[in-house]
Amino acid sequence: MNRVVIPLLLIALSGCRAVGPDYARPQNALPESWGEQAGGGALPVAWWSIFNDASLSQLVQRAAAGNLDLQLATARMQQSRALLGVTEAALMPDLSLDGAYLRQRATSVGSMDPSGNGGEADYNLWRGGASATWELDMWGKLRRASESARASFAASQENRRALLTSVTAEVASDYLRLRATQQQLAVAQENRTTALRTLQLTQNRYQSGAGNELDVDQAQVQLAQVDALLPALFDRQERLINAISLLLGERPGALTAMLSPTGPLPTLARAVPMGVPSDLALRRPDIREAAERLHQATAEIGVATADYYPRITLTGNAGYQALALADMGSWSTHTFAIGPALYLPLFDGGKITQRVRLSEYRQQEMAIAYQQTVLRAWHEIDDALAGYRAQQRRQTHLAEALAANRHAFALARDSYLNGASDFIHVLSTQRALLDLQSAQIVSEEETAIAVVNIYRALGGGWEHTYPSAAPQEKADAQHAE
Repeated sequence: MNRVVIPLLLIALSGCRAVGPDYARPQNALPESWGEQAGGGALPVAWWSIFNDASLSQLVQRAAAGNLDLQLATARMQQSRALLGVTEAALMPDLSLDGAYLRQRATSVGSMDPSGNGGEADYNLWRGGASATWELDMWGKLRRASESARASFAASQENRRALLTSVTAEVASDYLRLRATQQQLAVAQENRTTALRTLQLTQNRYQSGAGNELDVDQAQVQLAQVDALLPALFDRQERLINAISLLLGERPGALTAMLSPTGPLPTLARAVPMGVPSDLALRRPDIREAAERLHQATAEIGVATADYYPRITLTGNAGYQALALADMGSWSTHTFAIGPALYLPLFDGGKITQRVRLSEYRQQEMAIAYQQTVLRAWHEIDDALAGYRAQQRRQTHLAEALAANRHAFALARDSYLNGASDFIHVLSTQRALLDLQSAQIVSEEETAIAVVNIYRALGGGWEHTYPSAAPQEKADAQHAE
């Protein structure tokens, strides 16, 4: 009866509650709304689609599949998944088969010779059997270790998603800067045409005696100043194309044919759909990663605490051992051993206590890190919204100034042609017009990038999926559960 009852009792004890604290997701003190300039609609899954630019959407998809940093993050996540499998395997019994053949001789003095030859002759030894070991998880140490490994694996998934959010935002930002640079190139080339016509006008007036040589020199200076802007803009365009190529895992120049033709700078409505603040902790990957790190640290307390208690391991083996192969399998050659092994810590100089304290301090660190991550996210969103509002106001003022300056330039040119004013008024209004056109493009660029920063801060994009490996992502999620 004892042979049946005692093992069953031990197995039942292995289902006891695990020691150490249970993890509870921390609460977040987030605002009830994002304030003005934030749209009331749901946060779009593919947030970059609000720019309505097919090239941008294509680049984002290619970056998700080809970015090398994302591939490194995927490799690290796969390592974490493998470690989870190793940890969970400790909950199961270890079963093994073994067999051996030995040609040996025993010493003639000291140890007993199982062959009966007294150490005077060689003999054969055949052995084969099976063995099993199983540690009973009476205090939940193995379950806590498995819980910690699952949290670590989930954190690695969130780390990959956070990197995806960052890469997506970088692709969008560089693309918007590229289109803004191309618009500045178009404005500069348009102003060069205007400056060239102005130079020809002053030369014609000088040759006809209506103008003077100073006007011609000033017109040449204006043309040279416009020409000086073009090399830097062409250089910036090439660098941005290469930056996007690197984000996509492509060689330099791979995207030149696609991106070098001038394209419009994408625009969008003034209101930006941002969802509700309460969803931030569910959407932003770094917040979810911080929560999983806290979960991992909490489970580690249980792992350390379980070392205070005894550990029981069930072991057993059965097999055959004979001097002749023909005897293997007979009842007289069978062997077996079965029984529990007990480990009980008595004195270790306080190592277990210090390990428990260390795990508790790590949990405190992760709790503070979680609060810091949430607070930083809140600040990033507020800063991005403030930048967006400021650029919206700036665009309004620049549009008014640009319209007035265009009118002033036309008046100054007509007045010069009619001999009512000197050439300096034409040059000053033309320079101001070029500066305002450039400033307007920069403001449009910064407005669009502010929107990118808003969605980067919100952690938006693809919800909880990973577009370049959606089937694997589902498998990972099921495995983590």
